[in-house]
Amino acid sequence: MKESITTVSPPSTISLLCRNPYSQDDSASSVSAAARRSARPSTPWPTAELRPHPSDLEETRELEELGRVLTLVSEGRVNPKYTRLMNQMERTISLSQSLCGLYDQQIQHTLAYLMDQPPQAWDAVPIDSDVMFLGTRVNKITISGLVRHLVEAETHWLRSLPNLDDGQDIGFPVGGTIPQDVNGSALIEAVQAAHQQNTNLLSSLSEADLDKTVLFAGRTYSALRFVVTIIGHHGFHLGQIDLLLRQQGIEPPEYMEWPNDETLIG
Repeated sequence: MKESITTVSPPSTISLLCRNPYSQDDSASSVSAAARRSARPSTPWPTAELRPHPSDLEETRELEELGRVLTLVSEGRVNPKYTRLMNQMERTISLSQSLCGLYDQQIQHTLAYLMDQPPQAWDAVPIDSDVMFLGTRVNKITISGLVRHLVEAETHWLRSLPNLDDGQDIGFPVGGTIPQDVNGSALIEAVQAAHQQNTNLLSSLSEADLDKTVLFAGRTYSALRFVVTIIGHHGFHLGQIDLLLRQQGIEPPEYMEWPNDETLIG
């Protein structure tokens, strides 16, 4: 009986060139690795120049470039201009995140002031006078009037900032987007909806957005400082809400005892 001999066909040049070096399944030949090791072809296989795939070359170049950059950084030999740019970008991102965190906590704190208030508290004026108004924006300083003003002002400013040219006037907020008779739970819902929208607007501001200058009430601000002013403006009116509640015998939450007491704020 003749011994059975397994014949192995040599791989083609195309299969060698197109072979995926990361594949677990060696598809250059349909014969198992054990069979290839045991086989002894009678004629030598044709030689082929194995060239890496273009994507492998690109990946290698990127890794080599990254390695050079890391080496320069570790040795302190990076171009100072490049270093300053990277540091500025890092500070901008960090500051933007900080402002978002602080703004979020301030709104959450405001909602804590407004929850479960009696209906009469929203439009009450415990101590009236001829100056209980804020220009044309708030006809009568009440809790509902102040809350409507905050929603309308912050929405106007944060929506306008990315679309302004450098040095352009951002303008006063236009009132009337929330009807005067809306208060209580309906007004709280308006605050919550605006908060989500405004936080998204704030977090999406780019470095270019924050670097421009803006005019407001005849004063010039950097956009970044104007965002800080928006947060300060909210705190100013929250203090008025605090006083209106206390004048009605309602104890508000302690200011700056933010809802988040576990992680870094701002």
